[in-house]
Amino acid sequence: MKKQSQQGFSLIELLVAMAVFLTVLLVATDIFVSVSRREQQTLVHQRALNELRYDFYFLTQQAKINQINYEMYPLELNIVETQLFLQDKNEKATIFKLSNQGCNAGVKQCLLYFKEGVGWKTLSSSAIDFDFMKFYITPNKNPFDLNKITGKYAADDQPKVTIVLQAFAPNQPDRKINLQTTVSSRIYGR
Repeated sequence: MKKQSQQGFSLIELLVAMAVFLTVLLVATDIFVSVSRREQQTLVHQRALNELRYDFYFLTQQAKINQINYEMYPLELNIVETQLFLQDKNEKATIFKLSNQGCNAGVKQCLLYFKEGVGWKTLSSSAIDFDFMKFYITPNKNPFDLNKITGKYAADDQPKVTIVLQAFAPNQPDRKINLQTTVSSRIYGR
């Protein structure tokens, strides 16, 4: 009598094959979940960066088309200011500052914008939370003040403001976004 060859898999072979398949499936699922989570974090960070760029652009444009309102500051400016006081050619005030009042839900500090005749508005969205915003204004005296005794102006420099800020997405406080620029006003009042 001839021996017939066995066809199929034994129970052990089937269990080993299923264990290998499940291990590969588990590793693939873990990689997929990890990549999806990282992509979501990147999208949140990118949204915060885009929103912050818009706010930063708006702030710098306002600094360009308006003048620094030296009268709102003490006699001489500090090295670092936390508010930016501007005025347009019609002497209407514009102010930028950080505040914890009036912010969107989940945000500790937001950028506030004041325009005379309009009032205070929250400029930043819920995608951005600020650590700090600083303004370095030069010269530290109003260059348009004319000394009546000497007949000379207080300074010969074009007013400039350097804006430095640090922000982050509210759910990613460890991924900081730092921006800095120096802007000079297009209005020169002499």
